Amino acid sequence: MKNIRRKIKLAIWIILVSTFFTNCNKNGNSDTSSIKLIEPEQLVSMEEASAITANVYTHKNNSDNAVVGQKLCDYDNEKNGLFQVGLTQQAYIPENCGLKSPKSFYDEAKLNFSNNETINGLGDEAFYCPTSPSALHIMCSGYYIHITIIKEDKILNGDWKPNEKKVIYFNAGTKACENLKKIRTEK
Repeated sequence: MKNIRRKIKLAIWIILVSTFFTNCNKNGNSDTSSIKLIEPEQLVSMEEASAITANVYTHKNNSDNAVVGQKLCDYDNEKNGLFQVGLTQQAYIPENCGLKSPKSFYDEAKLNFSNNETINGLGDEAFYCPTSPSALHIMCSGYYIHITIIKEDKILNGDWKPNEKKVIYFNAGTKACENLKKIRTEK
């Protein structure tokens, strides 16, 4: 079961890095020491993720993909449930990266993920990718947010129904955008 989760995380990471690695390197990172960066767990907390999905998450893992200016937060549990929030923000994108803005990363993702469904009423614009790995991609107030959710015990009990899954993703995206707007008004 843990191998499935690792393979999915690896697949997501490979897709994102291969999509976004255009002319970026760690040496070109902007100096973000004076800028307060937003962390992905500020967009959707572990408790909020649990409430949205009806999965109880027990572990949190933060990681950075500084080469492309992305921060990730994974919530998971012993039943192979996963809730991942990724955030790309302008202040964290390396200066020498081929893609210069969160919007560029969003647009590139939209071009490279097949079977996209435009989601109206979420952030500035959003699309849902129902194919594996399913994910929600959102542009909101200049930030690129992506959310991936895997139902706990999916192998044993099956996945959510397609419409139910879209509602869960929409609710997660709504929460992320609401919290982002609160954070931005507090600054």
